[in-house]
Amino acid sequence: MERAHEALNRLMEAIAYHAPPDLVWQAEAWARVVREALRQGEEALRSLEAAQARERHYRAVEERMRHALALIELEARRGRGEG
Repeated sequence: MERAHEALNRLMEAIAYHAPPDLVWQAEAWARVVREALRQGEEALRSLEAAQARERHYRAVEERMRHALALIELEARRGRGEG
């Protein structure tokens, strides 16, 4: 996303240099919209990464619980003389 910000800044510099003032003003308004969209995209990406990290954690916990349950069941069968 940093590349997008940099590209937008360079584009705005070029527009400011070559375009008439009224078009520069309009381009600045559009650039604000694009910057806000980039900010929201970055925020969404951070949220997604956090959710993925939580999911990985929960899967690891689930796997440990599954393993613990299997050990408990094995010990229970041994206690009943089945295994």
